[in-house]
Amino acid sequence: MPLWFGDGTLAEYARGKNYAQDWSHWNNTLKTAFAEVEHRFDNGWSLRAMANQYRTEYAAELLGLVGRPDRVTGLGSYPNGAYPVALASEGSSRQNTFDMMARGPFELLGRQHALVLGATSSRRTASQLDIAPFYAGVAPVNVYDLSPAYPPPDFDAMASIPTRTLIKQRGVYSAARLSLADPLKLVVGGRFSTYEIDDNANGTSLHYKKSNEFTPYAGLIYDIDKTYSAYVSYTGIFNPQTDYRDSKGNVLTPSKGKTEEIGLKGTYLEGRLNASVALFETELDNAAQMVAGTYTPGGAQAYTGADGTKSRGIELDLQGALARDWNLYAGLAHFTAQDGNGLRLNSQIPRTTAQFFTTYQLPGEWRKLTLGGGVKWQSRFYQARNTGTSTMGGEQSSYALVSLVARYAITKQTTVAVNVNNVLDKKYALQKGDFDTVSYGAPRNVMVTLNYRY
Repeated sequence: MPLWFGDGTLAEYARGKNYAQDWSHWNNTLKTAFAEVEHRFDNGWSLRAMANQYRTEYAAELLGLVGRPDRVTGLGSYPNGAYPVALASEGSSRQNTFDMMARGPFELLGRQHALVLGATSSRRTASQLDIAPFYAGVAPVNVYDLSPAYPPPDFDAMASIPTRTLIKQRGVYSAARLSLADPLKLVVGGRFSTYEIDDNANGTSLHYKKSNEFTPYAGLIYDIDKTYSAYVSYTGIFNPQTDYRDSKGNVLTPSKGKTEEIGLKGTYLEGRLNASVALFETELDNAAQMVAGTYTPGGAQAYTGADGTKSRGIELDLQGALARDWNLYAGLAHFTAQDGNGLRLNSQIPRTTAQFFTTYQLPGEWRKLTLGGGVKWQSRFYQARNTGTSTMGGEQSSYALVSLVARYAITKQTTVAVNVNNVLDKKYALQKGDFDTVSYGAPRNVMVTLNYRY
């Protein structure tokens, strides 16, 4: 729904208000198959092999509203007002992956160590056809009563934009956990990766191949005492970015960089409760960033690779059992991010998130019943003016969502659970400003789950 009225004020809607028509749909099918075999040797070593296949198919015909309607009448005159925009897309993909890994202990210089060796390979093919978003009509729609309705367009008669992608990845890796002294452990490893992509988007071809790209990892762990341990680590990054495309429609090449982390971990109540705090810094080159007012041939947001991006953050975590049958999880995370020029990055992602959740299994005759609840909070996020697909911008203030759960063990094999999400029926936006529109999160809702183990 349009986020802004013609006079520059923000629009507010009921969460159920939506211009999607009866013919609108977004059908998705996901098929997975896997096989795994593991052999354990008498000397403590094990060998595991895994094969997976993922297939997806989707077809969508969608309709929405864009523009700036009149705040009083809900209409407006062309080119102001709210106008239908339609798009269609269909596609499929198949990915085959194979992994093999061996792990086990070994002795060196009178101390016990551990080693992991592995190899992985994957091949993914994907194709899709897009009908780029187009104005479905010049007659404005009233945003208050969502009239008039719009008939299904003849998408089959429109020009489609084809995209075909082939991605191959291979890698070999190894990691060793070395006991340098009773309180000091060194973890060192790395991976050699080969990445190849052939991408054809609307007649524009891209071929990229990187062979034997090495990404290292190293970490030191020091046991201060029986309760606390400290660590420091360094990780190389080689990250494919197949979800992001440039203005020509081609997939972005991988980003590269490093992450450095330092942390402290503690274990309490005889190991039942664990806590940790970590500080990290990540630097990336060729990181995907939105290009203001620029789109792919299929009408999606276009991206470009930015060098010198940097993010810093802190994470705190507490989880385990405070007492028998009383479990909890609490976490807090905060980060900052900027590009090579020191400008803020990814403002549409909340900078701070926090959550707390606890469950308690009742004693005695009520032992089959477990009750729990929790809250998730996140700080504000915003879309700045004239960034990405936004011209006017938009902001969602911080909010918290409360949830409750009750689980009952009918038998040893069968349980039934009732989850109530967004208990306080908080109204909040999932996004504000994308294409100058707003999308709301789900209201209070209930889910019942029956689980049988055999």
